[in-house]
Amino acid sequence: MTVARELKLRKVGDTYRIYSLPVKELDDYITKKVEKALVGVENTAIIAISADIDITKATIKYDFALSQNENYEFSLSNQKGDTLKFGFDKPKNQFYIDREKSGITSFNDDFANKVSTAPRTSKSEKILVRIVLDKTSIELFFDNGETVMTEIFFPNAPFDSFSAHADKNFKIENVEMNQLKFN
Repeated sequence: MTVARELKLRKVGDTYRIYSLPVKELDDYITKKVEKALVGVENTAIIAISADIDITKATIKYDFALSQNENYEFSLSNQKGDTLKFGFDKPKNQFYIDREKSGITSFNDDFANKVSTAPRTSKSEKILVRIVLDKTSIELFFDNGETVMTEIFFPNAPFDSFSAHADKNFKIENVEMNQLKFN
C-alpha cells in the first residue's frame, strides 16, 4: 500500500509521461513542521534525528532541492546498525534504493540482493525530492513526480536518524520535514 496519489498526464517533447505525487490532502495530517532554508553537507551531515521530528513513531514527509551536478546518498539508520540507503548516481543519471543492510532480510534470498534503480528523465538543473517515510516503507518522488520509487524494509528497530553523504561539499535547499499522524 502507498499513500494516495494524484496522477497527471503531461506531454514531454514527442511523448507523454505520467507524473505521480501524494495528494495535497496529506498536508491535513501534519502535526509538526521543521524547516531549514539550507543544510550544508561536508562529507556527512545529519538532516534529522528524533529530536527534530519523531521519525520513530510517525509518518514523515520530507521536501528539498538539490543540484543535479553531484552524486548524493541519503541514509536512514538506527542504533542496531540497520541502514537504508538511497540517492542519485550522476554518472549513470539514475536514482537508487539499497536495502542490503536495512534490517531483517533473511526471509528471502532475493529481497535485498539487488539495488533498485530508476532513470532520471528530467532535464532540470535542480532535483526536487519528496519523501514519504513510514515505519517499514519509503516512497520517493523526484522532480515533481516524474520519477517515483517505492520500497519496503524491516528494520530491527525504528530508524532514528536521517543523514546525507557526498564526496564533495554540497547544499540541500529548502528542507521541510513534516510529521504526519493518521489516527
